[in-house]
Formats: sequence, structure tokens, C-alpha cells
Amino acid sequence: KFLLSGNTSGILAVLYTSLLALPIPFHAVHLLFINLLTDSLPAIAIGMEKSQKDLLKDKPRGRNASILSKDFMIEIVLEGIVIAIFTLAAFYMGLKTNNDVASTMAFATLCLARLFHGFNCRGDKSIFSIGLFSNSFSWMAFAAGVILLNLVLFVPFLKRLFEVATLTSSQIGYIYLFAFIPTLIIQIVKVIKDAINNSKSSEFDVNTYPISEPAHRGFAPIHDISRLPLAFRSCPDTVHYNSHPFLVDDFVRAVMTGKLPPNNAW
Repeated sequence: KFLLSGNTSGILAVLYTSLLALPIPFHAVHLLFINLLTDSLPAIAIGMEKSQKDLLKDKPRGRNASILSKDFMIEIVLEGIVIAIFTLAAFYMGLKTNNDVASTMAFATLCLARLFHGFNCRGDKSIFSIGLFSNSFSWMAFAAGVILLNLVLFVPFLKRLFEVATLTSSQIGYIYLFAFIPTLIIQIVKVIKDAINNSKSSEFDVNTYPISEPAHRGFAPIHDISRLPLAFRSCPDTVHYNSHPFLVDDFVRAVMTGKLPPNNAW
């Protein structure tokens, strides 16, 4: 996801400038720097991400379902568009000076935006739900990428090697601002999704039903697991209720303690 959405943003930026006959936003050496250095480090860090505690509560994917699902592809394209928009905003700002500054600002913004984007791709939930500092490798990759980018922007012989122009302090500030805004937008969307999903899941949480409820519905706590229906005891992973998956262990605990879900859900 990190590489696909990041590359989509670069492709869209180049496609846009080509269609409008604008100067090229990136030199070949710029793309080489992004692909070999600032892309590889966050990608490795994402691979070191710990599994989430509620992973088994996700709805199982069908055996014939594609990894590149419709929702996944839409998410990749939308994130790529957001990053491309602010990359082009930096490009247009640079055009007010000259083409070389425009190319440098577009390159630096895209590079830094993809470094920030590594935090977005750590999981489906917001960075606050996952844990801002739960993956130290992500922070090390981000820091290393920022250092490498600043070396290219400020060290004279690297500036010549990577064909970057001299930037003013205000232009550097805009680069960091435009690079951070896409991550801010994506994280706001993730926070909203987390809130919606949490509100839905809480409606079906077996722990929200007090022990006193089963009595007036005619159910009594079961203290012997052998009394559970055979089909329920042999269920391998999850039980579904109103399209919401529940771990079998949660249902067993609910039945053993008398905290049955409504409507005898299994």
C-alpha cells in the first residue's frame, strides 16, 4: 500500500504536467533518490510492524477474494491524489521563481510527503489507535530519510549531483507544510473511521450485557462447556451476528458467565 499509493502520486504529478505542457516536475535522479532511499526505509519499517491485538476480530476474507480489492484500490488512488495535489502546489509555488526551483520543491515535497505517508500505512486504524511510538523502526526510517533529503538540499556537491536549486527558508518551510498536510488529512479520516467502527462494535460487545439479563429472557448461565451445541463448539474461528464477527472464545465466555448476546446470536 505504501509503495503503490506513493508511486501513484508521482505518476499523477508527471501526468498532470505533461498534459498541461508544463516543465517536468522531477529529474530522473530525483525519482532514483526517492525509489532507492526514501521509499525503501519506510517500507522496511512497515514490515516490522507488530500485529494488532484485535486482528482476529476482522471479518475473514474469501478464499477467492483478490488482495487488491475494490476498496483497497480506491484508498490507494485517493491517497495518491492527495499527495499529488500538494506536490503540485509546491511545484506551482516554485514556478514563480524559475523551473529549477519548481522542480526542486516538487521533488522535496514528494519525497518528504512519502516519508510522512509511511506512518499512514502502518495499519488501517489511525496512528493514535495503533500507537504513535509503538514502532521505533518507523521513526528511525523517517529520521534517516529526512536527514538524507536535507543533505541533498544543502550540501553543495550533492546539490549538483542531484540537480537541485538553492531554496530560501520560506520555500523550505512550505515544503514541510505541503508534505505534512496529506498525512494530516488521511489521519483525520482514519480517526473518524475508528470512531464509527468503535460505535458499531460496542453495540454488539458481549461484555455490555449484564449477567442479570439472561434470567428474564429464559436463559441461565452454562457452567459446563459440554452443554454447548456441537456446531458451536467445533466452529474454528468466528461466529457472525448481523455481519459482525465475534471470536468463538468471546461467545464461550459469554455463555459460561451468562452474558448471552441478544437473540441467542449463534
